[in-house]
Amino acid sequence: MSVGKNSWEHTAVQWTEQARRVCPELAERTARRPDAPHPGCRTLSEAITRAAQEGAIPISDTDPVPRPMVV
Repeated sequence: MSVGKNSWEHTAVQWTEQARRVCPELAERTARRPDAPHPGCRTLSEAITRAAQEGAIPISDTDPVPRPMVV
């Protein structure tokens, strides 16, 4: 699996087949609809946020996204 944080609001995750099988949340969804988009894994999202806060995952742009994004 590969993880990147472009900003606090945007995280990019590339899942390998092995990682999909290991994650219980994704394994269940993938078994039902293998090619369907999925919202991700809550446990992984929390781990990525912690790692970013601790500096283990660099964030490309730390400035907050201005609101509203759509005018």
